[in-house]
Amino acid sequence: MNSACWFSHPSEAPCPHAQMPQQSSSLHSSEDMLRVQRQLDVGHQRLSAVERDNQDLRHEFVQIVARVERLEKRLAAMLAAQTRQRGDLPSNAHADHQSIARDYQSLVEHHLATLALAATTASTLRPAYKPAHLWFLGELCQALFQAPPTTGLIEGALGLDKDGRMTLATRVDQALVKTQALWRRATCIGLPFRWDFDLLPGTRLDPSRQAAWLSCDPLLPAQYVIAPAYVVEKEVFCLQRVLTNPSF
Repeated sequence: MNSACWFSHPSEAPCPHAQMPQQSSSLHSSEDMLRVQRQLDVGHQRLSAVERDNQDLRHEFVQIVARVERLEKRLAAMLAAQTRQRGDLPSNAHADHQSIARDYQSLVEHHLATLALAATTASTLRPAYKPAHLWFLGELCQALFQAPPTTGLIEGALGLDKDGRMTLATRVDQALVKTQALWRRATCIGLPFRWDFDLLPGTRLDPSRQAAWLSCDPLLPAQYVIAPAYVVEKEVFCLQRVLTNPSF
């Protein structure tokens, strides 16, 4: 009887290195996490240090600002005391009046002059002097600066009828608002001021308080006040602008 030989194949043993890649990957991941965590901890520590430094700087900044404010107040008080003792030193109030004088001159030469020029065709009045737009400018300044202006005063000074009022309404309103603002600013400062219209027709100009309008000959006699001088106490901040005879 032939006996058959049966060979049993031993089962394949698992390779001891088969799981190593996964273990190595896990190990690297853990190390990466630890490294990132350490970096994160360092970042938090640095951030906390920056925040502390920032708080210290803010506190120091507040202290410096407070100290500067105290010094500014002290300096202002010293300057005020010195100004009271010496009349030749300008005060803050005088500086404010200088600003008003500049704004007043700009208002007259630009906005009011433009309004006066427009009034030459919209007015029902006949100008007493030529050129007409300078006469209208003088009438406009008298209405605005003889006393604090009110609504309707400009229209009456320029002789505007219903159509003229409608045509120039925007410019009239702007002139009134700007002039009222100048009056308020000058009044709030506290020093005595006035708009000087004093003029004796036929006399020579006084260069300490008067100047001819740009288109007028300064060597000819004064005829008419176009814009008053701006005077604070006894100091002329803006010269009176005068119509002589036009030089054109």
